[in-house]
Amino acid sequence: PFYFQLLNLAITDAVYHENFTRGADLLVEAKTVLDEIENDFFRGQYLSMKGTYCLLASQYGRGDERLISSSFFDLFSSDKDTTLEIKMLKEAELCFKERLNISRENAGKKSQEYIQDLFSLANYYVNIRDFEAARPHVEEALKLMESTGFKVSRIYDKLLFYNLLIKSEFQGFDYQIAQQISQSIFERINTNFITFTEEEKVSYAIYMNKSLRALNSAYLEQNSNKAYQAVYDNVLGIKNYALDARQNIRAYLKVADAKIKREYAEVMDRKSRTNLSKEERYDTYKRELELLKI
Repeated sequence: PFYFQLLNLAITDAVYHENFTRGADLLVEAKTVLDEIENDFFRGQYLSMKGTYCLLASQYGRGDERLISSSFFDLFSSDKDTTLEIKMLKEAELCFKERLNISRENAGKKSQEYIQDLFSLANYYVNIRDFEAARPHVEEALKLMESTGFKVSRIYDKLLFYNLLIKSEFQGFDYQIAQQISQSIFERINTNFITFTEEEKVSYAIYMNKSLRALNSAYLEQNSNKAYQAVYDNVLGIKNYALDARQNIRAYLKVADAKIKREYAEVMDRKSRTNLSKEERYDTYKRELELLKI
C-alpha cells in the first residue's frame, strides 16, 4: 500500500505537468500493484487518477492503448478502429462510473464520498459538453449536499454553475440560480476574510474573482439590463471586499465582545508563530494583533 500511495503521488504530479507518457507508465505500474492488494479504497483512488488522466489526455489528443479496457471495446468490432481520443474519453467515463459504484456500495448514497464521486462524473460530462447526461448527476449531488450538510464549498459552487449551464441549455438562463451562485461565492469570501492577512485577502479576492468572471460572462450573454445590473453588483462587491476588508474588520472588532476579540487574537497569534520565518508577513500579523489592543 505504501508503494501504491507513492505511485499515486507520482501520477498526480505527471498529470499536473501534462506528462502523459510518464503518467501512463505509472498507471500501468499502479494497476499491477493494485491487482495484488485487492482493496476497494485503493481501487477507488486508482480509478480517480486514471479517469482524470484519460479525460485530460483525450483533450490533448494523447493517451496510451495500454490503459484501455479491452473487454469493453471487444464488444463492438467497429470500436477497434476508433481514434485514441475517443477511447480515452470512454475509458475515463468507465473509471468515474466504477468509482461511483464503489462509493455507493461501500459508503452509501448519503456519504461524502458518494457525493464527491457524483460530482466527478458530472464534471466529466460537462467537460465533454454532454449536458443531458450530466443533468441527473448534478441534480442528485446538489440535493444530497442540501439534505446531508456535506457542502464542500468549491464543489458546491461548481455544481451550481453546472446547473446554470444545463438550465441555460434546455430551459433558458435561470437568474435565481445565478444569484444563488453569487451569494455562495460572497459567503465564502465573508467567512474566510476575518482571519486572513492583507496579502492573503488580496490573493483570495483574485482567486474568487475568477469564479465571478465565469458567472459574469454568462450574465453578459443575456444582453439585458437585469444581467448588466447583476454584473455591476458582482464587480462592485468583490472590489468592496478587497478594498474595505481591513476597515470593516477594525470597525467590527472595536464593538465586539471580549470573547470574540480573544479568539481572533489567538487565531492571528497562531498564524504569526507558524510564519515567523517569513519576515514580509510577520509585520502584517503583528499589526493585526495590535489592532485588538486599541
